[in-house]
Amino acid sequence: MPSFVSYEAVLVRSEASCYRRADAEGIDVDFMKFFSSEGKEQRSIERAGKKLLNKYHQTAERKRAIEILAEIGTEEAVVMLLKRYQYRTEATIVDEDEKEVVFQECVELGRRAVPGCKSYIATETGIYWPVKALRQIVGDEEATTHLLAVIDSIKDTFGVNRARLEELVDNLRAFAQDDRVYDRLILFLENDDEEIVIRAVDGLSTRREDPSVPAEVVPLLLDEDRSPRVRTMILELMIEQQWNVKQHKKQLAGHLPDNYWIDDTGVVHRK
Repeated sequence: MPSFVSYEAVLVRSEASCYRRADAEGIDVDFMKFFSSEGKEQRSIERAGKKLLNKYHQTAERKRAIEILAEIGTEEAVVMLLKRYQYRTEATIVDEDEKEVVFQECVELGRRAVPGCKSYIATETGIYWPVKALRQIVGDEEATTHLLAVIDSIKDTFGVNRARLEELVDNLRAFAQDDRVYDRLILFLENDDEEIVIRAVDGLSTRREDPSVPAEVVPLLLDEDRSPRVRTMILELMIEQQWNVKQHKKQLAGHLPDNYWIDDTGVVHRK
């Protein structure tokens, strides 16, 4: 028969040593963990998360759940908190307000929120606000390094990984002045997924004054195998941002759709 472990003895020992003793004496460790501070915290995260992720609850209930998760502040709690970015409520003002509250709570947590932010970005969808929070806390250098590392970790682009990669490339736009990001966006121009190509061009457009950008993008307009959607998107972006492609005018002659033309200054127009 296992010897009895008194309640008082459990109180004076650390939880870790208590579990080892209990295990040795044949007591159900999982049962003990359920009543430990660790178990209580886990249940609090689950309860708050359940309320937060129910878009049919009242906003006051979801905001209280946000407060609870922020107070806990562990990596798991922050990941649960950030899952608020995975759905929208019908009331746009309420939706934006709650998302802003989550953002502010993460920023106020400071470095405590970083493991949860990084874990969420590495595994989930709906990363715009989490990336924004991470950037606010750690700065562009560390945020960029993490984004690129997450992109490198994606080994296939099937199912949810495709959506995740598209989101990640989308979020590189804010960091396009970093040469590491510029180089990665250039590589994405050759991607088989046109959604990735479109997002890469959009990211590069933030550096349109850099003459190397038109030089890298123009070949996509010359590639007859590129879809009309990709080519149209590029031309419309050039028009909207008034790219100067004067040095590529002769190269583009005869390759533009009939409803587009380039003036003498090198600016693209739509007829």
